Amino acid sequence: MVQKDYLLRLIEQFSKTLINIIGLKEKGEYKKASELIAETYRGLLKFDPGYLEHIPDNELLDTLVKDKALNHDQLNIVADLLIEEGDILFQQKQRNKSRTKYSQALKILDYLNEEQKSTFSFDRMNKIGSIQKKLALNPPT
Repeated sequence: MVQKDYLLRLIEQFSKTLINIIGLKEKGEYKKASELIAETYRGLLKFDPGYLEHIPDNELLDTLVKDKALNHDQLNIVADLLIEEGDILFQQKQRNKSRTKYSQALKILDYLNEEQKSTFSFDRMNKIGSIQKKLALNPPT
């Protein structure tokens, strides 16, 4: 019961934070949005925001699931943060970094789809479709 309460609080706290990040992004306040994303990595997920930049693609999931022991809810949070980071980087014309963030988010969401086969998520499928469109519009340079 304690674990479930913790997860509910975590999700509720992140939902409020995500709304703030999106609001800052819509106002064009990318620096503030990025700072809030960094605070979220440190506060909710207990790791440095730059941590994911140094993980090779083929090690991403093992690192998050085994080394960091993130559960499915926390992985969803990481994917959402990566999408927001990708959007900010895209707006700042940092296309390759944006692609990397989107690709990492897609890898996590695909993993969650596979892990949670019995629970279909429209939200997750919408995110996957959105990322695929963003990657198609943002070819590697």
